[in-house]
Amino acid sequence: MVPLRRLFMAIGKRALIVGLLSALGIILLIQWVSYLATQRLVETSEDVAASSRLLFSLEEIVTKVQDAQRGQRGFVITGDESYLEPFHYGNDRIPQEIADLRQLTSDDPLLQHQLQQLEILINSARAEFRQIVDARRNSGFRAAQQVVLSGEGKQAMDDIRRLATQMKSQVQASLEERERAARTAAARVPPLMLAGTLVSFSLLLAVFYLLNREVAQRRAAEEAVARHARELNRYFTVSLDLFCIAGYDGYFKRLNPAWAKALGHSEEELLSRPYLDFVHPDDLEATRAEAQKLAAGADTLSFENRYRRQDGSYRWLLWKSTPDPAQQLIYASARDITDRKQAEDDLRELNRELEAFTYSVSHDLRAPLRHIDGFSQMLSEDFGPQLPEDARRYLDRIRSGTRQMGQLVDDLLNLARVGRQELRLQVTGLSSLVEEVQRELSPETAGRQVQWDIRPLPFVECDPALMKQVFANLLSNALKYTRPRNPAVIEVGVQQENGLPVIHVRDNGVGFSMKYAHKLFGVFQRLHRPEDFEGTGVGLATVQRILRKHSGRIWAEAELDKGATFYFSLGPVSENVPLPDPNSAR
Repeated sequence: MVPLRRLFMAIGKRALIVGLLSALGIILLIQWVSYLATQRLVETSEDVAASSRLLFSLEEIVTKVQDAQRGQRGFVITGDESYLEPFHYGNDRIPQEIADLRQLTSDDPLLQHQLQQLEILINSARAEFRQIVDARRNSGFRAAQQVVLSGEGKQAMDDIRRLATQMKSQVQASLEERERAARTAAARVPPLMLAGTLVSFSLLLAVFYLLNREVAQRRAAEEAVARHARELNRYFTVSLDLFCIAGYDGYFKRLNPAWAKALGHSEEELLSRPYLDFVHPDDLEATRAEAQKLAAGADTLSFENRYRRQDGSYRWLLWKSTPDPAQQLIYASARDITDRKQAEDDLRELNRELEAFTYSVSHDLRAPLRHIDGFSQMLSEDFGPQLPEDARRYLDRIRSGTRQMGQLVDDLLNLARVGRQELRLQVTGLSSLVEEVQRELSPETAGRQVQWDIRPLPFVECDPALMKQVFANLLSNALKYTRPRNPAVIEVGVQQENGLPVIHVRDNGVGFSMKYAHKLFGVFQRLHRPEDFEGTGVGLATVQRILRKHSGRIWAEAELDKGATFYFSLGPVSENVPLPDPNSAR
């Protein structure tokens, strides 16, 4: 009995499989035939729609030509320019209408040939319309009447209507043929749909298949979730950063052990209270705003805030957060950057102390320098004729050294002032600053042949007074180091780099070796002998400090005895102000 039962079960299973496969084959066949019939119906319907659009376009282009003709006639009769509105509208739309017709007739060579003839006629009519309008406008009614009486316009319009009517008749005949084909195709669909309905029971096979697939997919998804949970647990265990999962409700949902080690709070305490309770009061609004951004759909955020430790102190944390809107969760990791923040504060304090020291030393040097210079001058004036020539020369050198020292003190005071000065940002045209500096430097060009090549510069947001000082130092240097050149050539221009304007000041002066370029922007660092070129070695350091305050930078390229180019960049160019073409002349 058992072997027979197994045999019948095997036969039944095989029959079930054969039956299911046969039903599936029938469904596929019916669906394929239905698809072909439906596709044919759709194609026929599209052909009918295309023919309708073609008829409409033919009507439209004839209408536009007639509109142009009526507008031209109204203007000829009245001389009122307002009558030309339909003339201009029709004239402007005709090329687009012809282009549309060309596309609609692309699959019909006969219509394409007729369209070419129609376009020639329309262009001829448009040319005569324009000739009549120009004659009326320039020579009066009689001149325009002479053109009209020639009859060419009427003949062109008659030909246009005749050819358009011929094309419409041809399209109409094709449209009627396609509509008959559409009705024939539509009549075939119901029987096919009925056949599909008769075998609809075979959809049980699809349901059976879908159920099996759903079970398999759910099993795979459960395995993926379990695998993700294992990986997440491992990450929570081994990560050295502070890793957490927070909810949109403002509470931590899960924390790794690094939290308790870094802050001293127990995991239970951190989970039981809103996470904003641990944030420094000064950082609450910013942290709340970042959380709202994530809840609103931001992809990933990075920000800093301070978290309170168990002993009441605070630690700086650098966050990276990613939301999961479906689960209403935020995945975030934080890194303790307290030591880095302290180092930044120490550096800022050191800079403040250095600036205060520089200012104090420079200020205290002013009085003795004034005394030296003053008494040297008195000695020279009162006893000069009685002094030997060497003594008078020594006094001159004393006074010259005093003036140079005074200039150095002024430069140091200016450097310290730049470090303390708050930026007063305004949208400023850099070209106007360069022109002001150029005028102020004109005494230094007296007796020299200097060729200025100042290109148009952009408008940027900057401190105008400080930016003028940048140009003053760079252009003054260019004048100084081109002194041996005749002519001296100084160029100021701009180019784009990573979407930002980069300004350059280029000269054909003595240049310098690039292996010493690292010394350019240091205080008291000079690449030329003071006997050859005067200076204090503070100007470029001041320029660099000003540009850093503007979140910019400066660099140089040069070759010994072949000139130098200084480049500097600033923040983003002001909105709605176009960047000028760097190759255009002023």
